[in-house]
Amino acid sequence: MPRSLFSIGQPSISLEVVYTNPHKVEQARRLIEKMPEIEIKAYNRGCYNFGRMLSRYIKRCIATNTPPPGVSWPPHSDDYLKRYDPKGFWYLSGQLMRSISVFQRSNDRWYVGPPPDEPAIAPVNRKGRSHPSKLTLVQLARIQELGSYTVHNDIPPRPLFVPSFKAVGGTNRLRRYIVANLRRELKQYL
Repeated sequence: MPRSLFSIGQPSISLEVVYTNPHKVEQARRLIEKMPEIEIKAYNRGCYNFGRMLSRYIKRCIATNTPPPGVSWPPHSDDYLKRYDPKGFWYLSGQLMRSISVFQRSNDRWYVGPPPDEPAIAPVNRKGRSHPSKLTLVQLARIQELGSYTVHNDIPPRPLFVPSFKAVGGTNRLRRYIVANLRRELKQYL
């Protein structure tokens, strides 16, 4: 009578002996202990490197007055062109472009843009005069990104930051930066 592959009787017990290299076990234990530190370091480096690349791209768009791909900025009003340089609002005094950087705040998130509390310097108009500005650079950038519609004037949106993030690869590219840094960190321990 042929035997089946499955046995219904008593289970058989077998003991396997595994020989390990004590040095490799110690190395694995150290790696497991260091993993949280390694992950945080790789995340921070990946975000910082991606942020630097994104900030260079944004600065290039501002300097050349060229919107990111897929975006068209509306032309400036005649009133604006009479008062300011036709190079574009994103540039104006150059302060916004110079202030864009990569920084980490207390909540462990990474940001690309102007520092949060830096006051905006009012641009000098064509007559060599400037008017006082009560806005911070972040508020000025938000107005340009989203637009502002008030009783006195309408500022159409001129998106820059969000389309630039998408143009440089978005979350997929950021993920690749983090994973590449994680591999680099792990190689030090393996």
